[in-house]
Amino acid sequence: GSPMVDLLEVQVLWIFVSWILGGSVVVLLVDALAGRNASVYATKHDVAALRLRTLRVLGRVVVFFGLVLTLSSELVGKGTLYDWVLSTCWFIGIPLALVFVGWWRDVIFERLAPREKRNALAGWLVKNQTGYKSFPAAAVGGGYLLVVGLVRIVREYLTSMTLVRKVLAYLFRRELTKKAETRPKLSRIPEEQYFALAPEREAERLVHTAADEELEAINDRIGQIGGGVFAIVGERGSGKTTLLKRVLKEHPDSIYQRSPAGGSVALLEQLKAQLKLPRDADNARVIAALDAIQDDNALLIDDAQRLVKPTIGGLRELDEILALARDSSTLCTWVFAFDSTVFELVERARGTRPIFDDVIVMQPWREEAIAELLEDRTRACGMQPSFEGLLESEVDGDELEHAERLASTKRGYYRLLWDYSAGNPAVALHFWRKSLGIDDHEKLQVGLFKAPPTSDLEQLPDAASFVLRAIVRLDPATVDAIAETTRLPLHQVLDAVRYADFRGYLARDDEGRLRVTWTWFRAVTRVLARRHLLNVTL
Repeated sequence: GSPMVDLLEVQVLWIFVSWILGGSVVVLLVDALAGRNASVYATKHDVAALRLRTLRVLGRVVVFFGLVLTLSSELVGKGTLYDWVLSTCWFIGIPLALVFVGWWRDVIFERLAPREKRNALAGWLVKNQTGYKSFPAAAVGGGYLLVVGLVRIVREYLTSMTLVRKVLAYLFRRELTKKAETRPKLSRIPEEQYFALAPEREAERLVHTAADEELEAINDRIGQIGGGVFAIVGERGSGKTTLLKRVLKEHPDSIYQRSPAGGSVALLEQLKAQLKLPRDADNARVIAALDAIQDDNALLIDDAQRLVKPTIGGLRELDEILALARDSSTLCTWVFAFDSTVFELVERARGTRPIFDDVIVMQPWREEAIAELLEDRTRACGMQPSFEGLLESEVDGDELEHAERLASTKRGYYRLLWDYSAGNPAVALHFWRKSLGIDDHEKLQVGLFKAPPTSDLEQLPDAASFVLRAIVRLDPATVDAIAETTRLPLHQVLDAVRYADFRGYLARDDEGRLRVTWTWFRAVTRVLARRHLLNVTL
């Protein structure tokens, strides 16, 4: 044949293939999405098979008319035939709708039944599921359920946006606060259960979070030829230590060191002891020992912020360790974990490059990861708390409706913890354990946690705010270190510490050093950030 005819045949073949394959892909995609968002209702019908059957019929009709319109447009142009098909193809929707309603009628009425008591339209439709009104009732019911499903999909999409989630968390807290006075008081859970949920306790199972990407990034850097110097930056409780231990698990021959309060001298002593070197060994021997470490391993330095003093000349000890790291990083990979409130001082004074080859910033946890962590930790402690106490007084409805309301309340409460903690897993876990209590029937219930008020913090004088900032940065802090950092008279520091102690802002470790309690950590950091004393985004 002529080249023109051959080209036309190829074009027609391409139109057929693209429409048929495209239609099949769209049908399977829509079926998969619909299956993912399928109703939780138990049903005696094979809804999945019925849905696929419906989509296939609908897809074939669309492909048929699409082919006719496309071929007529390509072969004879958009003339009379094209206009006639375009204007009449919509009438096929009427018999199609009748067929689909007939297929889905039993499923529609089954899905409407649980809504009968709470929706007048659903009640009327269910009452007319037999007789001559059943067909139009099924058609209206199908449209109603379709709209409800679309609204649910839109709602799920909107709730995936951070701003919308924050608004929903605020509204949920307002709703719970209004009803808090009518709820019975809960007594505290046993001490052993309370401390089992402490943020400092390691989880038995790791939760998939944004840190998975950071772990992959660190492993890639360790696996590269040669060494390097890297920094992990995140606020207290964000999971830096857990991340380093995950690196250690994947690279078991690596060295893990936690910076002691004694600074660089104490850290080097620890490192020499682990490398089986004498205490008086010089840096050359340390470098040789580090270079002897096998490939794909690293030296992990936790709490590296303790090498930094927030004073003039306070980076000297960090500079000493970084100099050692640079000299030994031809084969060994150094990974430092810094608190973000201290790392901003390093960044401001030195910049991050070329000191570090790369800086990995810990991202806030997602709402889903926070919820998974709380459920895992609670389950590991053998506890099964109930959210029944957060529900409104029982309204008319069946078990399914009650389960839906309970699941919605559960999601809302986890969202509330995620919002208040700003994605910090330790803060969320602490307030979760404070939410748990025993009711009058000796059952474990979830109650609304009390976020500490910030009015007193907002009214603190500048000197007291400087003291709090120093405690956040030094963590754990001594009174002498606070005075050196703030350059305030010792009596002013003691007064501020005494006041903060009295208000419950602070806790002391076994050596008497100070740190902000988990209860007040988020409130303190938010107020300091608002006063531009900390450069954190909350």
